[in-house]
Amino acid sequence: MEKEKVWLCDSVLDWSAKIESYSYTNEVDHLRACDLWKHAELISTGGTNEFDRVDVISNLKRCLNQRLKFIEHVYSLKKIAVSDSPKGYLEYLESLGLVRPYMLKQLMLIRNDIEHNDAPPPNIERCRELLDLTWYFLKSTDSFILWYKNNFTLSYLTNKGEETQYWLNFDIDFE
Repeated sequence: MEKEKVWLCDSVLDWSAKIESYSYTNEVDHLRACDLWKHAELISTGGTNEFDRVDVISNLKRCLNQRLKFIEHVYSLKKIAVSDSPKGYLEYLESLGLVRPYMLKQLMLIRNDIEHNDAPPPNIERCRELLDLTWYFLKSTDSFILWYKNNFTLSYLTNKGEETQYWLNFDIDFE
């Protein structure tokens, strides 16, 4: 098929979106983040000493990194970022409505402080909070990575929400 450039008005991106088809990620990589989370949870229930808490935080950070890398692996979002997209990856994902970065950044700050400054880990209650927050992050991104959207239609609707004859269909090859 011959490729052709077409110029569209920015307002097209505000049209109503409907996902037309999905594909399943058959890679087991999406389970790796869950395995890391389960290991962190096991450590948190097995012991509450300083070293166990450091291990909990380290595994949660690895879990977070693995999921973010898998999102990028599936969707190649960095390749399709527009020029005015936020520079930080978490901020970019937030602008797309995929994540809320505050908790994720807190986990990174805590882990970096432990790793680079030999800071004491948070108490066990805070570790369990971070476990729960990380679990919610994984659950909220599961469907996004398990079933990736590869075809959608933008439709122009009237002010009353009725369809018009104007629509645009996208078939995306994320590679």
